Amino acid sequence: MTPPSPQLARGWAAWRWPLVLLLLTALTTTLAQGPMAGASWAQGTAYAATLLGILGAHEMGHFVAARYLGVPASPPHFIPLPPLPPPLPAFSLGTLGAVIRMDAGPAARGPLLIIGAAGPLAGFLVAVPAMILGLQLSTPTPLESTEGLVFFGSSLISWGLEAAFAPPVGPGEELFVHPVYIAAWAGFLVTALNLLPMGQLDGGHIVHALWPSKAHLVARVAQVCLLVLGVSGLLVNATEWWDLEWARSVAFLRPWLSPGLLLWAGLATWLGLEHPPTPDDDRSLTALHHVLAGACLVVLVGCFMPSPIYTMP
Repeated sequence: MTPPSPQLARGWAAWRWPLVLLLLTALTTTLAQGPMAGASWAQGTAYAATLLGILGAHEMGHFVAARYLGVPASPPHFIPLPPLPPPLPAFSLGTLGAVIRMDAGPAARGPLLIIGAAGPLAGFLVAVPAMILGLQLSTPTPLESTEGLVFFGSSLISWGLEAAFAPPVGPGEELFVHPVYIAAWAGFLVTALNLLPMGQLDGGHIVHALWPSKAHLVARVAQVCLLVLGVSGLLVNATEWWDLEWARSVAFLRPWLSPGLLLWAGLATWLGLEHPPTPDDDRSLTALHHVLAGACLVVLVGCFMPSPIYTMP
């Protein structure tokens, strides 16, 4: 994500706070999937290093592309998220992601698309081998019941990688995923959410660069889809709140529908669905721009998780 900023610091001052935030985020992510999650410090460190590597690649993709194209940009600012102490829910990613800031004044269509696409593509290229490694480090575990367990939702790409690289899982077993896998899974999730074609998200930049006059319509269609999926997720997960027979009968849809998508629909509304105009909306894009946009569409479809986290009754 690349929110604008009216003025950016230069030199050491530009890197001072980003480095402080990086260190804080390294601590919160290590705790989130280490001691606070009942795992070891070594496992927490592996998770933190993997996740920060993916998020760092994403934001540095934006940063390098912006600097190369002459658009002033700040270094990545990571956002730490301290994990909640017991008995509150323990699962946490330990971060809300990272952002860079660009000087006020919209970039032209071509640079806007390249900058918007560079981040998700760079992060994705790091997340794929990380997920392969995480799968190979994961272990099948015998379970008598899956009730109350937290499951990580699959995307098309993660499903394919699991089929190719996960260890065999026998009857009565579930794959107990390694923290490196969780970090890669989070990288896929962040990549897909950032590529949603709305407002100031990376996908919003790309769609506006492609179709300046139709970007607002695409954003509204995407928002409606999130609302429909989110409301459907609420109904499917109704077993958690109401003892309804019909709710239990549709619980098998939980891996495909999540009420959490309502949060993203609401966040998109709060941030604004509209994208500011570029100074050259009438200028044509090159074949390279369309190739990058097509690659981002493939990554969005491949990484999108209709239900990122779910439990089964």
